[in-house]
Amino acid sequence: MMKKNKKKQAKQIITKTKDKKQAEPKNVKVKSSNPAGLTQVAHSLVGIPYVWGGTTEQGFDCSGFIQYVFASQNVQLPRTVSDMWNFTTPVSTPSVGDIIFFQTYKPGPSHAGIYMGMVSLFMLENPVALK
Repeated sequence: MMKKNKKKQAKQIITKTKDKKQAEPKNVKVKSSNPAGLTQVAHSLVGIPYVWGGTTEQGFDCSGFIQYVFASQNVQLPRTVSDMWNFTTPVSTPSVGDIIFFQTYKPGPSHAGIYMGMVSLFMLENPVALK
């Protein structure tokens, strides 16, 4: 499933409740992103190791990497893939800089990457999970 990052104006995200009552809307201010800037930052981080829960240049997991790259362009995203999924909006055709979600080890989105064009996708892989 492809989803596009919300940008340019205050948007609504839905916070879900444990007892499945009516969801409560929450306004979040998001600044515009720069796809060229996103790709430049993502390319500059090639070679940094995968670290579960990592959010720094010492090591990233997939959502930490995405959050870090978008933060470099003044776009604040939630920390986890699940929360990013809930924060973004589906699109039919991805654009450079969109977040692409994957279902891996559990139902629902559990991995994500940044779409870089027709044949390019920036994502981190956990070598242990691929065995």
